[in-house]
Amino acid sequence: FTYDNRTGLFKVLVNRKATDSEKTNAFVFNDDNIISSIVYNTTDIYSLFNFAEINFPNWDIRDESDYLFVETPTADKLSNEPVSKMGFSVSTVNTRPRAAQIANITLQQSRIGSVATFTGDHSTLQVDVGDYVKITDNAKGWTDRFFRVMRVVESEAVGDITCEFVCMEYEDTPFEDIIYYDALKQSAAPGLGTMSIL
Repeated sequence: FTYDNRTGLFKVLVNRKATDSEKTNAFVFNDDNIISSIVYNTTDIYSLFNFAEINFPNWDIRDESDYLFVETPTADKLSNEPVSKMGFSVSTVNTRPRAAQIANITLQQSRIGSVATFTGDHSTLQVDVGDYVKITDNAKGWTDRFFRVMRVVESEAVGDITCEFVCMEYEDTPFEDIIYYDALKQSAAPGLGTMSIL
């Protein structure tokens, strides 16, 4: 949920998979419009989440409070990764499969969590929070690496307008459409497989 300075209105940024059009037409950051170094931070092993507990109103029990768990598969965990749980509540869904999908997306996105911070010149004013962008940086060996803009701060110094960007690395995998068991008494939410497999 953010304020759009161009329209003077608030807008909602939906946490969703990027479309093919957005990927193809994404703004490209490179040496021509980046005027600073790129600071790239990854999530350290002790900050990774591998277990999510979600609380939601369950329609099957008359919208009473219920919870379920989603866990990162062992194959996706790092060696010696400590158990780390995230917990949150959602009041906008009341079925187990949808709650499980939200928990799974949130958990997987938290594991990507790589962030790039840099400053762009005046030509980058067109880029806004929520946009999908590509970053090319020869020093890091990046060619059209895909990110989503999380924060933009405009500033003016000596008559020159610049923008500082904070971008989170983007991957499609958290948005895979996984089908979950819808068992009332089953606390965990194991996936049956993706839509493409079934």
